[in-house]
Amino acid sequence: MQWLCTRAWLSAERPSVLFDLAMARLVERKIPLLGVTTLTRLVASVRDRAAQRLGRRLAALPNADVRQRLDGLLAVPAGGRQTPLDRLRTAPVRASAPAAGGCIAPTR
Repeated sequence: MQWLCTRAWLSAERPSVLFDLAMARLVERKIPLLGVTTLTRLVASVRDRAAQRLGRRLAALPNADVRQRLDGLLAVPAGGRQTPLDRLRTAPVRASAPAAGGCIAPTR
């Protein structure tokens, strides 16, 4: 089922869609049908392999300097309670220029 692997790699289709496509392909080619559980496990394993492949490719992209900076976003500073990533993910409490961290350029 190489086509199923390719489809899972190239698209973000739900497992139920992949299941239906696999079932239709088996019927179209007059291949004896697998059990529902077996086909479900096959679709799940194909999707897992595609996700792992994507993860490996994404992990290989950044160089050592970028990896170190990304790791720094996950480390809690001494005496702190949040990681820098947590602070970046948290929206400002009030909508003002100081709360936005100076992201808004002052008008003249």
